[in-house]
Amino acid sequence: LSSEVHLHSHRPHSPIYANVDYWSGPNDTPRKMKVFSMDGYERPVNARFTNPRGGSRGYSSSVDVRNEGPMEFPLSAQVRRVDDLIPRTSYGSGAPTVTASGPSSFTSRGVAQSKSVQGGGSNEVFQFDPRTQAVEVTLDTEGMPCYALVEVLCGPGEPRQTYEVYSDDGSPWQSIVDLPGYSAVIQVTNEGPLEFPIKCRAEAIE
Repeated sequence: LSSEVHLHSHRPHSPIYANVDYWSGPNDTPRKMKVFSMDGYERPVNARFTNPRGGSRGYSSSVDVRNEGPMEFPLSAQVRRVDDLIPRTSYGSGAPTVTASGPSSFTSRGVAQSKSVQGGGSNEVFQFDPRTQAVEVTLDTEGMPCYALVEVLCGPGEPRQTYEVYSDDGSPWQSIVDLPGYSAVIQVTNEGPLEFPIKCRAEAIE
């Protein structure tokens, strides 16, 4: 089982600033996300860590969601358990999509792009057709620790949504990134050491 997190705002133009911790015991948070969305109404957060087959660590027993934004920007959080497991040998395959109400209505898949992102601050850019509605992003380090920054860009230096991803047990990470308007560029930066490259897959869904 894996825990899927969905965060969204009730009002348009309300940002999201949140920390999501996956607890496996007292003082043990092997998986974390720090997320930002400029507009949590049009760009909700849909993300999860998966439990790969053959993983050496147990499942996270609880998920802690903290709203780090001001009181004027409340958010709604939904956490649900899903059965889908990702084998280490085929990262990114067969993952369900999610919206606030459950499975997404997206049914058509576009061309998938797969790249290896070296450590030491290296990054790779994934660019899609401006008409793309959403992109499924998968990060996998094949069991090694993961330190990554995923940014949805609308022009140079203008992130509309960011995910700071940390996993010390090598759990693959997935997100469904909504792309309203014409922002169809996703940049992935590997903030870990050179010894821990990240396999990244980005696939357009419509």
